[in-house]
Amino acid sequence: MPLQNRSLLTAAESKLAEARNQYNQMVENKQLEMSKHLKEISQRNDQAINEIKRKYELEKKEIVNMERDKADKAIAEIEGRCDQKLAECQEETRQRLMHVQEEHTKLVTHMQQEHDKRQLCLQAEHSEQLKRTQLQAENELREKIMFMRNDHEAQIKALRCELEDECRKLEEELHLQKSKEERQRALLQLQWKVMSDKPNEDQEVNSKQDYSISSIKRRSSFGGKRSQHEIESPYFEETEAPVPKLLKKVENVKAGNAGGIPKHHRK
Repeated sequence: MPLQNRSLLTAAESKLAEARNQYNQMVENKQLEMSKHLKEISQRNDQAINEIKRKYELEKKEIVNMERDKADKAIAEIEGRCDQKLAECQEETRQRLMHVQEEHTKLVTHMQQEHDKRQLCLQAEHSEQLKRTQLQAENELREKIMFMRNDHEAQIKALRCELEDECRKLEEELHLQKSKEERQRALLQLQWKVMSDKPNEDQEVNSKQDYSISSIKRRSSFGGKRSQHEIESPYFEETEAPVPKLLKKVENVKAGNAGGIPKHHRK
């Protein structure tokens, strides 16, 4: 029975180790998947930012070129008029040119400010989105790990309860078997004591021998009804085997006492 308990405990420990290894492997796989997913998200965001920057540069160049073309056209018109009215409109032309340059500078400055604001907004939105994505991924991973841990603990608890029930049953069976063996041993000792109390009287010895033989027959008939588990027990064999030896000892004692008693003591 202890060997069977050890084999059961060894099997349970191997199952527990295998389940723990599977759990660790699943956690590592999930972590690798999440890291790959985060890298892909980061790469896509970087690509989107680079694309936005490229489009902004193109739009900026186009606007600058358009404004430059507008300014060149205005300057050419002003120069044409100035050629006609050079003396009269020289001061006016210079003022207009200065005014156009100021407007151009203001426009460029305003566009730069709008671009900076838009870039800051995009960066903040991207950072916030990345944080939300990371937080969501961490929460999902934490929930999955918690679910797997609870499932694993429930399985371990069920296995532990099952092993404790089996061990308790085995201990109860062993205790019951020991109590039966002790009762059988006490009965044999009592029979031996009863048979060896008055060995000098042949009639009493014969009656005790008849009683022991009848009790042995009763025990034999009762033993035929015992369970297979008791018959296969090594303790049962140890308590049942000495009965014939006890009968032989009783006969030897009776014969020895009968030969050693003086004639005037015999009845």
